[in-house]
Amino acid sequence: MTSNQFQFSLSLLASVAVLGVALNSKVVLAAELEMTEVPEMYCFGTLRGVLERGDADRIKPVLEDRRVANGKRLCLDSPGGSLVEGVRLAELLIETRRGTAIDKGAQCESACALAFMGGASKRRE
Repeated sequence: MTSNQFQFSLSLLASVAVLGVALNSKVVLAAELEMTEVPEMYCFGTLRGVLERGDADRIKPVLEDRRVANGKRLCLDSPGGSLVEGVRLAELLIETRRGTAIDKGAQCESACALAFMGGASKRRE
């Protein structure tokens, strides 16, 4: 095998590896706050998606807003994400005295579970 053939083979192998990683990667987006009430869970909205840096800062104004009915919960539906952000959300929920809930069919894993523990909880079976 010549030097040029070896370089070509190495380049081809690297390209295939990068393509394989790209095709198998999931696009991770920050969590979204859907301001749609979930009356049966007494939630003012649902935080849905992967928890990423900055999510607590983004939803803080909503949690502090007195126009969001006092006593209403934040529903959670998340596979997890940033553990640091999960802790920040838990602290924010404690500070604003908001409860949390997980509706039937929703998930709350990893960092979401940390946030969940920051609020009063209820899970519908």
